Amino acid sequence: MDGYNYVLGKTELDGNHVTEVKASQSPDAGGWQVNLTLDDEGAKLFGTLTADLATKTPPLNQIAIVVRGQVAAAPAVQSAIPGGKIQITGGTYDQKTAEDLAKKITG
Repeated sequence: MDGYNYVLGKTELDGNHVTEVKASQSPDAGGWQVNLTLDDEGAKLFGTLTADLATKTPPLNQIAIVVRGQVAAAPAVQSAIPGGKIQITGGTYDQKTAEDLAKKITG
C-alpha cells in the first residue's frame, strides 16, 4: 500500500485456508466490500487472531493481508471474527477498488 511502512509479524494464516474471495456491494452501507470464506481450520485460527487484535489499540489492531510479499490491505480489527466469513470494508471501496483487491488476493 503506497505511503505506508508496516512491521509484519509471523504469518498466522496463509492462503491455503481461503476457499472463496469475491467483491460485492455491501447491503448495509451501500458501498463495496471484499468477502473471504475460510475453511474450518482457517476459521478457528482467524477467530483466535482477531479476538486478540480486537483488544489492541490502533495501529496494533491492524491485520495485514500480504500477497506476493506486498501488503494488499491492512484493515483494523474492531471485534473477533469467528465462523470463517470475513468482510473487508472501508469508506474508500467502490466497485473497482473492491474488485481489484479481490483479484490481488486470488492472484
